[in-house]
Amino acid sequence: MTKQVYCKFEPDGSNACRCTRCGFLSDVLDCQKSVRICDVQSDIIQNERKQMPKRFCTDSGWEKSKRWLKAVAKWTADGCPVRNDLEIETYYEICHGTEGESEPCRFFSKEGSCKLCGCKLSKSRIAFLNKIRMATESCPKGYWPYD
Repeated sequence: MTKQVYCKFEPDGSNACRCTRCGFLSDVLDCQKSVRICDVQSDIIQNERKQMPKRFCTDSGWEKSKRWLKAVAKWTADGCPVRNDLEIETYYEICHGTEGESEPCRFFSKEGSCKLCGCKLSKSRIAFLNKIRMATESCPKGYWPYD
């Protein structure tokens, strides 16, 4: 008898959540609230884990750096446009939340970066270190647009 495993939902990019194991598409917008027994058996998942290569150049470092360099190159090519302080405050509150008023975005980490793209988000006036300040960048979930 195999152990039942729950689906592992991630944003699909189309206002839905998709299980990374079986591919089931959920119409629930909040992936953390999507609950379903996965079609993939737990012994298959265990075998997949054993066969997975060790992680190298993953989003924890190399991929984030490549995305940051691409964003800075785009920003520089467009003439280094920046957002004003009011826009920065508004977008930062969308990500970070405001005490007593709104919860932080579920993709905003305690370290001050986006869990989806890995970019640092702050109120800093130094644009190339702050995705919110660069007017050529946008939220990967569409919570704030590029200008």
